[in-house]
Amino acid sequence: MVLTGTLDLGRYSVAAGSLGILQACLEASASYAARREVGGRPLAELPLIQAKLSDMVTDARAARLLVAQAGRLKDAGESATIMATWVAKYFASTAAARHASEAVQIHGANGCAPGSPVARFYRDAKVMEIIEGSNEVQRITIAGQAERETTR
Repeated sequence: MVLTGTLDLGRYSVAAGSLGILQACLEASASYAARREVGGRPLAELPLIQAKLSDMVTDARAARLLVAQAGRLKDAGESATIMATWVAKYFASTAAARHASEAVQIHGANGCAPGSPVARFYRDAKVMEIIEGSNEVQRITIAGQAERETTR
């Protein structure tokens, strides 16, 4: 039980850290898109960029809710905290990696430059998908638990 609790805390930390990366990607991308001009107009006015930013906002809000729910369950000592933490870690780290990639795309070559914050976010987000149980393992674990919960 101690090992499960320790891993659960680690996964919760990864979920929260992934949310931070996602939020940083959103802020960096929105700021860059507002000031970078293409064809005499801000990048932020392009529909594809707006769609990318919209997806970042939506996933950041969803991840924030999942992390908060896992935290409330953990604080209350509920057994459901394990599944909530698995889901929060999986969703937040997957979203962080996807949107870090989009942030690099929005920044173009500047996003790949040495010292670029979004390049660091991209590297850090990839690590979040791997540590405390890779996302591939998380998917199997979540599916197994969902099956157990629905067949009771």
